[in-house]
Amino acid sequence: MTPVSLGVTGLMAFGGTQPDLRRIAAKLAGPGGVAAFDAEIREAESAVFPDALSPEDAQSLFDLVRLEAALCGPGAAVAQADIFSGGHLVRLSDIHHRSGRSPAAVAAEHLAKGATLRFRDIERFDPGLAGLAGAVAETFAAPVQINVYLTPPHQEGFPPHFDNTDVFIVQVAGSKQWTLHTDYTNKAPLPDPDIPWDPERYKPIGPGETHTLQVGDVLYVPRGGMHSARCTDTESMHLTFSLAPLSMAALLEREIRRLAAGEAALRCRVPWSTGGGPEEAETVRQALRQWLDVLAERIDPAGMIAEERERLLQQAPQGSGAIRKMMASLTWEARKGGAQ
Repeated sequence: MTPVSLGVTGLMAFGGTQPDLRRIAAKLAGPGGVAAFDAEIREAESAVFPDALSPEDAQSLFDLVRLEAALCGPGAAVAQADIFSGGHLVRLSDIHHRSGRSPAAVAAEHLAKGATLRFRDIERFDPGLAGLAGAVAETFAAPVQINVYLTPPHQEGFPPHFDNTDVFIVQVAGSKQWTLHTDYTNKAPLPDPDIPWDPERYKPIGPGETHTLQVGDVLYVPRGGMHSARCTDTESMHLTFSLAPLSMAALLEREIRRLAAGEAALRCRVPWSTGGGPEEAETVRQALRQWLDVLAERIDPAGMIAEERERLLQQAPQGSGAIRKMMASLTWEARKGGAQ
């Protein structure tokens, strides 16, 4: 296998114009638009959107120069990077420790052997992706976290698994073949964030459906959707946008906690005993029904959503964006010049 160099800029040319982040975010929803996506696809099924982004837009989102900057530049966060090889996932920082080499050199060595490199929360270390994460969060009303995955040709990515968040997968370099498993053992639609992944409990049933993503293609997978990936005869780099939407259960839990803060009676013990019995169960049932009635009367949906919106929009680009656009332009020009 040809050795992989993270310093090579030929894989993705960082060129063109700065993308409109909100326009890019909206395109992730496919040709039908965000409203149709929310109504017909979101949380219901996986979907592939070929050519959702132009190759130029997709390539402008991220490249190897920026990946190496995140690994080795000022404020580098090598602890965010993982190496997946031979079915095992290890932190790059553990491999890099006391190696006497740069994180990029260590990562390149493992990539040359067929490993996949994953960088978690890349938006925290790349200003361009930070702005895009905010735009995606605002567009889809959910907090967003971004990972980047780099895989050499003909190599397996992660084995069949599901995520506890909804994900948009955006191909930014090369291509990758994805297999979507619509059925698997102990399937749990829209799993709770606290449900742990267990490869022995959740196993794919049947071969699944395969789709090959090219640069600019987008794959949406709802939480609980099992998927796996394999690189084609070219290298692959893709971004995964993880969305953690506010669930009805979380909203109710938050409101119950708010109500309990002002109601001492709601903080009292439940009247039960180890002996139990039908009468005791009925007493508890009636008490719960009374509190549910109180909750229904006092719940403030508008206020709760307003609080959620305020928290979420702190992540999104604000104001006129004049300073942000200027700094992004200067950064882009500097990177373009350095890539010559």
